[in-house]
Amino acid sequence: MGESALPDEKRASFLSVVKQGRSFSGRERHTAFLNQRDGTFADLSAISGINFADDGRGLALSDWDRDGDLDLWFSNRNAPQIRYLENNHSAPGNFIALKLTGTRCNRDAIGARVHVQLSETLTSLSKTLRAGEGFLSQSSKWLHFGVGQAASVQELRIRWPHGSTEVIKNLQTNRRYTIAQGEGRAVPWEGPSTLPQRPLPSTVISKQQPSGLISSRVPLPPIHYRNSQSESQTFATTTPTLLVLWASWCPTCQAELRQLQSQANSLSKAGISILALSVDHLAHDAEGTEVDLQRIAREWGVSFPTGLAHESVPTIFEAVQRHIHDKNSAFQLPMSMLVMPDHHAAAFYPGKLAIPTLLEHAANLDLSEKARRDASVPFPGKWVAPVRRLHPIDVALHLIEQDHDEVALAYYTQHSRMMASHAQSPRLFLELGRTLEEKSRHREALDFYYGVLTQAQNHVEALSRRSILLATSKQVPRDLDEAIKLSEQAIKASAGQDALALHALGVTQAEQGFYRAAQKNAKEALALADKDGLKLLRADIEAALSCYGSNKPYR
Repeated sequence: MGESALPDEKRASFLSVVKQGRSFSGRERHTAFLNQRDGTFADLSAISGINFADDGRGLALSDWDRDGDLDLWFSNRNAPQIRYLENNHSAPGNFIALKLTGTRCNRDAIGARVHVQLSETLTSLSKTLRAGEGFLSQSSKWLHFGVGQAASVQELRIRWPHGSTEVIKNLQTNRRYTIAQGEGRAVPWEGPSTLPQRPLPSTVISKQQPSGLISSRVPLPPIHYRNSQSESQTFATTTPTLLVLWASWCPTCQAELRQLQSQANSLSKAGISILALSVDHLAHDAEGTEVDLQRIAREWGVSFPTGLAHESVPTIFEAVQRHIHDKNSAFQLPMSMLVMPDHHAAAFYPGKLAIPTLLEHAANLDLSEKARRDASVPFPGKWVAPVRRLHPIDVALHLIEQDHDEVALAYYTQHSRMMASHAQSPRLFLELGRTLEEKSRHREALDFYYGVLTQAQNHVEALSRRSILLATSKQVPRDLDEAIKLSEQAIKASAGQDALALHALGVTQAEQGFYRAAQKNAKEALALADKDGLKLLRADIEAALSCYGSNKPYR
């Protein structure tokens, strides 16, 4: 792997982890510990209810509902990025809360140390005012003391950050006070008459699904299927069409198709066509399964067109879902997508479809991109960034990752102008080059490897693969001088520590008749391939070694 390609590939791998909602370093749930006052702590995380399956980062404390106890705010790396837990514990107890203002030290009095001496007991409580409570979190600057059954505070002793000490006596509990440095008194604070707005419970938020509207429409790859007469088809439409993925074993799918049938007139008036594609035959245990679409249509009372999806179609749906929602969600049936006549996805509906929502979208297909973005979320708000435009290269790379190389290649051919200048194009070109090389389409593979090198001139794999093809392929004019130059460049870029680069150098040396040198480099390449677990490359190198031992080039 070339140095210039390394950051992009690492970034893509990192973003994949982010979009799957996975932890960077293991599941880091929030924890709670009880001080047992004997030098040990008990882990109460589970029974406290705070050990959500979150990748926890920070904690902030605040008496948000002003009922005298502290409520919890959590920050997480994954969603929900903010959790609010309201403390409704019924145990009796008093409190006192203090807001400090510095006059001769910093205004927020950060670093001030407060000691509370209770009247009824000899107990002394202490707290320091801090700035920061963990990653991206800051507790309230109110210093909150739980004082049990104490009715008053005998003495407050404040050590301000610049070193002076101030004492305030005889304060009532269950009160909030503001204290300005140097004034020697605490002023009762009542606060506004209305409480802060309570955040929506996460259970409510989780039930609100995005509308399905796509703010930035993405062009789709070719969608292939077989119709009810088993004829191969490529999807094309002149009207907005709802593509529905379903399976005969799925009760929700059956209800969905029947619902669409019952609303066929309304959908037709709205200009929406329907194509329902079965995925029964694509299940891992469905080999040899025959799906009688005509029989199912009769039994379910469906009159709109049906078909059998090509194996790449669920992957296309999955790619669109991942890049719209920016998180990898589980694939579910039924799943629908509204496709425009220009073959762009306009809306996406995982799970059960709401017909009124679909009709609303059909009436607003001509909205501007910004208006679509406002309509694409289930709650109002203010956007602080421009519209994030989806890019077909993300879909193409996902297709390749799922071994749908031919569909990805056709997709690239359709949208090569958009993809060729993208930051991830070297990664795409490399994947397509490998695919074409495996299919013995060497001329096209060479072009894609050249495309990688135009943007990452020291990409070791592209240099090595192009070198080997130029030295050995019968499909292209052989250019041994260029092959030698590329292999030497790959060796230099990898500091001689890449198995494929050493293999390429051996291939070019054998073409020049230097079989002993070729054997030496092939053996070093073999050791590196073993170390890195590169089984396919190891087989190629062993075949090459066999040729070199017989004083023959590797072709």
